[in-house]
Amino acid sequence: NSVGFYQITKLWGVPVIVLYEYFSAGTVYSTKIYCSLVFLLFGVGLATVNDIELNATGFTLAVIAVLTTTQFHLWQVVIKEQ
Repeated sequence: NSVGFYQITKLWGVPVIVLYEYFSAGTVYSTKIYCSLVFLLFGVGLATVNDIELNATGFTLAVIAVLTTTQFHLWQVVIKEQ
């Protein structure tokens, strides 16, 4: 996979955390937060639209990486609160 795909994969961690918190705990963020996430993802998509090379193995590993990083982050928040 290309560097552009790697950058997009790293940035998908934040929206996945927001979605996970919404569906698991009902956490709702302000409209400003949601708008900033949309602009962030749109901007990165524009910047890397011609730089993406993708294969099935790399995509699968990227999805696993985003999900495990999200889970680890949320676990750290729980540990920190205790």
